[in-house]
Amino acid sequence: MDSKLQQYIDELLVIALEGHADEQQLDELNHLIRTNPEAQEYCSYYLALSSKLHLSDKLALPFVSQDINEYKEYLQSLKELEQLENSAPEVIIENTLQAESQKEIKEPRFNVSNRFAKVFNRVVAAAALIFIVFIIYANVFPPQYSVQVATVLDQIDVNWSKGSARLENNDTLLSNQAPYCIERGTIKIAYNQGVDVVIEGPAKFEFERAGIFLEYGRLYSLVSKSGRGFTINSPYARYVDLGTEFGVEVDSSGISELHVLKGKVQLYAGLDDEEKESRTVPEGAAIRFDANNGRLDNIVINKNAFARELDSNSGVIWRGQNYIDLADIIGGGNGYGNGKIQNAIDPLTGKMRTWELTSENTGNHNYNLVNQSKYIDGVFVPDGSDGPVKVTSMDNTWDCPATSNAFKYPVVNSLQIPNDLSQFEFYTGDAPKEDIILEKALKTSAVRSMSIKSPDYRYNVDDKNIFMHSNLGITFNLWEIRKTLPDGNRVKRFKSVFGLSEIALDTKSLDVWVLIDGNPVCVKKDLDSSMSIDIDIELADDSDFLTLAVTEGSDQFKHYNDWGVFINPRLIIE
Repeated sequence: MDSKLQQYIDELLVIALEGHADEQQLDELNHLIRTNPEAQEYCSYYLALSSKLHLSDKLALPFVSQDINEYKEYLQSLKELEQLENSAPEVIIENTLQAESQKEIKEPRFNVSNRFAKVFNRVVAAAALIFIVFIIYANVFPPQYSVQVATVLDQIDVNWSKGSARLENNDTLLSNQAPYCIERGTIKIAYNQGVDVVIEGPAKFEFERAGIFLEYGRLYSLVSKSGRGFTINSPYARYVDLGTEFGVEVDSSGISELHVLKGKVQLYAGLDDEEKESRTVPEGAAIRFDANNGRLDNIVINKNAFARELDSNSGVIWRGQNYIDLADIIGGGNGYGNGKIQNAIDPLTGKMRTWELTSENTGNHNYNLVNQSKYIDGVFVPDGSDGPVKVTSMDNTWDCPATSNAFKYPVVNSLQIPNDLSQFEFYTGDAPKEDIILEKALKTSAVRSMSIKSPDYRYNVDDKNIFMHSNLGITFNLWEIRKTLPDGNRVKRFKSVFGLSEIALDTKSLDVWVLIDGNPVCVKKDLDSSMSIDIDIELADDSDFLTLAVTEGSDQFKHYNDWGVFINPRLIIE
């Protein structure tokens, strides 16, 4: 046999014996055994020799009964039979024939021991051939017995499909069970070998001994060193971990995506009747496979597309964001995107409600707790006419300037305005144009988030904002917010851009304040519509409260039309 072919077969056999061969390698080995007599004979010899040298549990377990001792006893009996045959005395059989001449003819001696050894070797060779067939079959079609592979850690808002088994926290998960189906929600799984998996619905999946089969859905995996080789199988692709943190999305139309956040992943993709294409996808890369046309295309990685951590106690689902959105918290969310747009907080009661047009209001000189969100400490109408103003539930106070103690609108998450403002350009009615614009936005779906008028700022369609009419103040509870962070992360800074609303009067001005535990750390007075301010404040780990406040400027109109906007108000995570 050609030396290169022998070397190639050696490599295939070693990989198969160790249980690391993939489907393509096993198919190639099987093909050589079926079609090449020399390869068949060599494989028989190789396996016979391997069987005599050692018994590998990795080889035996895939295809013998679960009682490994039964196989060991069988092999031992063969060895004892061989030893007995080799040590037995030689038996000579004499055959005497009576010829016509009555002459005694002495027959040659036959060595039964040698003949038996030849038969035994042929049996061993045949057994070895069956042995390798079993190896190949066991790798391609593993026995369907179940083993414990993982545990449910946590889940949020999971709605199980009709007919699917339901999982509860701390449930033990077995391989080779019926698929699980979720219509919506998020669940976190911990594999025994050190792999954390987060699955988002809708999804259909089945647990395997060293991975998971994802028919459709979105899945994120964080693989430790002990879990290297963890595999995600899908209808048309296989994703093999090479020490990584990555996400996979599979839809029912045959399109799947791989996004590698750390390390690298070995991808095998292709249709069932075609040879699968293999690619090593490195960190920071993403790739899409379309089973409808067999194409593999590079795409832009989306680092925040997959849920990575979840906490059912706080309702937090973390997707790798490096910030917490304070506008989302005003929307009743947790800062990670589950808040409601145009949710408002009444500064006189601290209660949340849906935004609506309101008339002029007067403050009550109270600090009102916001009980509907543990991330918001309280709200107030700032007016220092009677002395320092309470700005936290821990009685921190602020030497606030005297104001008119009046306001018109509450604190709002991402106040919406019509997409097209040109229709109001020549408005000449009696009602304030700004109110007409807001009223129109309540009656149409063609809206967007309000931005600021400053020419130094460029609007982005994904912008979020906190709308605060003077005179208003709101305090966030940093201590509670820190509890939502993944392990090893900390709140480092507060960042935002502040300016007057794009629909505010040009003659207006106002003052903006940022306080930490009642102490002003950022102040800008008489800010007009042509100006904006970049806010970037470092937060100490022991700071408890962050307060944002807007008060009327020194212009003659006092608080009227003082429409302040914090664009993308975020706590930066490091």
